[in-house]
Amino acid sequence: MREVVTRGTASSTANLAFPPLGYVSEGGKTGTAEYCDDIARPQGLCIPGRWPSHAWYVGYAPADDPQIAIIAFMYNGGEGSQVALPVVRQILDYYFRRSPAPSPEPIIQPGHS
Repeated sequence: MREVVTRGTASSTANLAFPPLGYVSEGGKTGTAEYCDDIARPQGLCIPGRWPSHAWYVGYAPADDPQIAIIAFMYNGGEGSQVALPVVRQILDYYFRRSPAPSPEPIIQPGHS
């Protein structure tokens, strides 16, 4: 899954608008799943060879010792690398750049020090 980010559909070459974060190693897998369901069929979208597709991406970081894994699934979203990948990258970026939450102060019970 690391290769998807370094040389595959989630690499900077394949996705110029949302390249890998650069400051943390990532692993991931893009996906595009064609479908024909009770919503698409009545709309005339179930045309063999041109079915609509769901977009998905699963990403995790750091690649060698993951702290977080995220899955984005977009119903009728199209290509996973173009639609779901940016969502996961934005969440990963927020997760790693956020300020640490303040540590809770210890609760001292009466009679204990």
